[in-house]
Amino acid sequence: MAQSRPVYFGYGSNMWRDQMVRRCPQHKFLGVGCIENWKWFISESGYANIRRSPGDKVYALVYELSETDEERLDRNEGVPVHYVKEYHDITFLGTKSSPEKAEIKALIYINEKLLKDSPPKTEYIYRMNMAIADGIKAGIPEEYMEKYLRPFIPKEYVVPKERRWFICERGYANIMESRGDTVYGLVYEITQSDEQSLDGYEGVPHNYAKKYLTITFLGDKDTPTSQDIEMLVYIDIERDCYGPPKIEYIHRMNMAIADAANEGIPKEYIEKDLRSFIPKQWATTQSNLYR
Repeated sequence: MAQSRPVYFGYGSNMWRDQMVRRCPQHKFLGVGCIENWKWFISESGYANIRRSPGDKVYALVYELSETDEERLDRNEGVPVHYVKEYHDITFLGTKSSPEKAEIKALIYINEKLLKDSPPKTEYIYRMNMAIADGIKAGIPEEYMEKYLRPFIPKEYVVPKERRWFICERGYANIMESRGDTVYGLVYEITQSDEQSLDGYEGVPHNYAKKYLTITFLGDKDTPTSQDIEMLVYIDIERDCYGPPKIEYIHRMNMAIADAANEGIPKEYIEKDLRSFIPKQWATTQSNLYR
């Protein structure tokens, strides 16, 4: 098998072909591959990982990536914080219709620090079920899925309703469904004119879509409460991949974080969710000050 572009060994939810199309639109599916003496598991992060384990093997779908795809995948996999990039020799097995056997070198995303068996994130169960189905369809043995993946990934899943905050590939804030996570925000009452103005700033409908979600209103520091209210939220429904923040956005988000903390949004949430993307240091540019 000739290698003209980077070859990626996708052993987790990226076996789900539709997800790969969204994440790496220029990729090419090559077939199935396996690596000997490694074992698949869910780590403490709640996501798939592999570790060295004599006598075991890991199957995956193998993709050819463009340089842009690889950069997008790096961001989505959280390199270098959540995963590191390693290159290992794997056995390429081809496809069901065109089997072959060749030793090639492939890119694999691995977390070398989180090595304990743990339960999966609930939102991950759905994606892994889709990945398992596509993996079997592509030629990965069903016995492998039952032995290694099914102890972690139940066939039943709960449709996620909770959400988490992240910076999408466009460089701005977004939220996505993620069971067990929470997004905090400040709540405003706006006029119809305000809403029209906000639509313009948020780039509706090209950058964000307007959604009405049931939100738990917590009041303010002086008059706390808890009641469910339907509220307007701007969500980018087209972009679900992680990306770095725009440089000009870092300053604005730091100002927003300061105000949010003053209004009572939990510090733990800010540090865990927002600071993963927004550094305390920032640089300013004169371009792209408004979006």
